[in-house]
Amino acid sequence: MPKHKLTVRSLFSELWQGQCEQIISCGHLIQVADEDVEMVHQYRIAIRKARSLLVFMKPLLKVAFFNQVNDQLKEFADHFAKVREWDVLLEYDRENYLKQVEENIQLTDLLMNEQRKYRINAYEHFDAKVIERTIQTDMKDIEAKGFKHKAKEIQWVPFVKKRAKILRKAIEQKEKHLKSNELKRIHSYRIANKRLRYALELLNPVCEEVFDKWIKRLKTKTDQLGSRCDLYVMVEDLNALNTQNNEEMSALNDFIMFISSEMTKNEANG
Repeated sequence: MPKHKLTVRSLFSELWQGQCEQIISCGHLIQVADEDVEMVHQYRIAIRKARSLLVFMKPLLKVAFFNQVNDQLKEFADHFAKVREWDVLLEYDRENYLKQVEENIQLTDLLMNEQRKYRINAYEHFDAKVIERTIQTDMKDIEAKGFKHKAKEIQWVPFVKKRAKILRKAIEQKEKHLKSNELKRIHSYRIANKRLRYALELLNPVCEEVFDKWIKRLKTKTDQLGSRCDLYVMVEDLNALNTQNNEEMSALNDFIMFISSEMTKNEANG
């Protein structure tokens, strides 16, 4: 059957299976490489892409299936959320802060111990086999329980074009209400951009690369906002640290002040 005559059900089933297999693969790799910072990142991206695909095809899915699978995937990604936050924070410390100041060993130890605590806790409660069984069930259930009946009839080309325009318009509406000091709204706006970008990246090869410009613009927006959101989370995480050591506390406060000043510069630059 010519590509343009494929139904949305057949197209999204194929993409869904591929993304689920990617999550399973990353899950197994993450279990044997618990010091691999990049693998944690790739595992979470694989899940984000699957959730982005779900959101894109939401009008075609039964509500119960969408909610159940989306919640499962969010839980799997959140499992390593703090690990990723602290990986980013330690990288920022090395690549930015320590190029401006002399290293304080006590602060470095404090940060590394906190990072290790979250990593140990995450791996102690992570089981790649459970992930695999759950995802394999989701792969099967999308055919039996996932799609609404109308998905069998709708051709994918008009659906994809219309859905992409709807989601882009929703993003534009969010952008109109953004203010530089409203980090939660900025974070929500960034997530919406990322979701559309990830979905279009999965669809683009089938669509003869027609979404190249969209993807580039969306990536530029998310990258610009990414550092601001990361800095905001860093300040929250660092403020939550408790230390009885005065020298540690002083060094920690200096680090927080540095990040806060970088946030102010970021806001000033739009």
